[in-house]
Amino acid sequence: MNSLAAFVIYVTLSILFFGLRILSRPTELYVGTPPDPVDLMWFLAWWPHAIAHRLHPFLTDIVWAPTGYNLAWATSVPGLSVAMAPVTMTVGPLVAYNILALLAWPALAGGYVFGFSTYVIGQLTSHIHLAFVALVPLAVHLVVRRLMGSLSARTFVTELGLVLAAQFTISNEVFATLAVFGTLTALIGIAVAPVALRQTLLMTNALIVAAFGVATVLLAPYLYFMLAFGTPQGPIQDARMHSADLLNFVIPTPVTLVGGDFLRPIADRFLGNYGESTAYVGLGLIALIAAFMRQTWRRPCSKLLLLMLAIVILASLGPQLNVLGRSTIHLPWRAMLALPLINHALPVRFTLYVFLLLAMIVALWLQRGATRSRWTVVTCALLLLVPNVTSSWWRSAVRVPPFFGEGIYRQYLSDAEHVLQIPIDNRADGMMWHAASGMSYRIVGGYVGFTPPEFVRWPIIPAFFSARPVLDAERQLKVFLGATGVTTVIIGDGSGDPWAPLIASLEIAPVRVGGVALYRVPPEIARTYGARTRLELEQRAKSAQVAALIAAADTALERGVPPAEITPRRLQGLKLLPAEWGGYRADQRNVRLGLHLRTANGLWVGPRDGGIGVGVFGTPAEVEPLVNRYRRHARDVVVPPSAGGLLVLGFDQNGLAAAARENW
Repeated sequence: MNSLAAFVIYVTLSILFFGLRILSRPTELYVGTPPDPVDLMWFLAWWPHAIAHRLHPFLTDIVWAPTGYNLAWATSVPGLSVAMAPVTMTVGPLVAYNILALLAWPALAGGYVFGFSTYVIGQLTSHIHLAFVALVPLAVHLVVRRLMGSLSARTFVTELGLVLAAQFTISNEVFATLAVFGTLTALIGIAVAPVALRQTLLMTNALIVAAFGVATVLLAPYLYFMLAFGTPQGPIQDARMHSADLLNFVIPTPVTLVGGDFLRPIADRFLGNYGESTAYVGLGLIALIAAFMRQTWRRPCSKLLLLMLAIVILASLGPQLNVLGRSTIHLPWRAMLALPLINHALPVRFTLYVFLLLAMIVALWLQRGATRSRWTVVTCALLLLVPNVTSSWWRSAVRVPPFFGEGIYRQYLSDAEHVLQIPIDNRADGMMWHAASGMSYRIVGGYVGFTPPEFVRWPIIPAFFSARPVLDAERQLKVFLGATGVTTVIIGDGSGDPWAPLIASLEIAPVRVGGVALYRVPPEIARTYGARTRLELEQRAKSAQVAALIAAADTALERGVPPAEITPRRLQGLKLLPAEWGGYRADQRNVRLGLHLRTANGLWVGPRDGGIGVGVFGTPAEVEPLVNRYRRHARDVVVPPSAGGLLVLGFDQNGLAAAARENW
């Protein structure tokens, strides 16, 4: 009865906080902020579709056609997708997503401190797979029951193995971090436990290892497709940019009610976005921790919780200490970046375990004396965590044009078609268009994770993402369409203006129907350009870019600009380089060359050893024509490594002028 009452309370709070704002239009509005929820809605539809049509659930060319994508490395949430399949197939993935969002309270064992923590609230804005962490406290609950003797060894291993396997199918990142921090907890638990309990702990730890073995067997097909077809090289995202800011533990973002606009100027200095800046615990919980430590430190259980809390907080700060967005000293997590798999985890998300530990500390503190003063402290602490439900983050709309929503697409698209939806990135609802069509065509693109290597180096790809001007755009576009077999280009009404000049180069009249513009790609484009290669286009694009950099630097020197002041920004200010080529970003790999800055599209120009350096990012094969062309004019040439890097051409002023004249 108590469990049922708690369930009702938590779900009621969730609906009050987040559900009321979407109930008026539940098939159009969803809880959260774009773009990531739309991606997850597509995955909720993908697994039922793949199973019903006997398609491979991991290796598919339904996205990023024709080469395809390995969805084992995407956040494909098979566990949630299969569980919600009846809802998805009946009323659609958006409603299924909203139900999951409202049920993202993470189990009764965690309670309010965990279920409505800053971590869960923040992740709920975009990442339902990271907010739906009910199985984490459930795993802890099973371990506690085993230690108390209320579960047999066989039942414990079976149930924990199932829980771990299910967690992997929701978020393998949470599974991995649970394994890491669970191992640390086991080791510290043995160290601080009384001698009489150590044998029990050792036996329980052995059973936990067996449970991971059960999970591994259950997950064998999933793991095979993750590991057998190549894994991402290096971290998928930069851990340095996704680490908790030290001050975020006491300063909330506007996601929390007490944050609001008042503290926004401070919160805006944290490196992560509001959904990822989830370290805020508030002064109330900090005071409670201090009281708990003072009163119960000598108890082994309390010591274990407090030591793990300190370790998790330290780990969540990442490889270097960030204070208001400024990086300072190196921290221990830096060593973990060299390890496989765990190096993909983002430290700021470890706050999940901060709140799990805090939930247990609060429960124990009240259990040992639920006085009025203690309840007052807890109540104040919880009030400081109340989400800012008035914010627009909790309600967004998916716009599915009638072309897809009303089935008009059936008159224009076939199952075998390769369709280019523009934009191809996360700024549109293209993935929901595809889901609404019953995934009846193949997308040349798709927002399912990182861009595949087969596509990332096409020069035209940045234009599809952001409408950035591309040199030799007409030829680049036609070769891309021919090489990937695109038969139709679709742009939603109201979003096509930035791409109009690019599409106009095809000289195709669009068919405007159902809220979209369809461009039928003539077959002669495939016949004429299909045999061209990406390498050829990449070489052409880089040659044109480097020629423009050389000409701009030479002209600036002729106008009297000192070599020390030659930078992309200065050249853009002189109208010698296109402003659309972007600003700067740091590249640590090039610090040893003294090349601290390059433009956001992989180009660099600046002072070098008294002369001028010009650089472009690429592989040796891509930059080979540049090396051959400019070697005789350059004072030195730094060729990138085989995996790719920055080609550097160093010129004195005479060599730069000669190279510029040759380009004329």
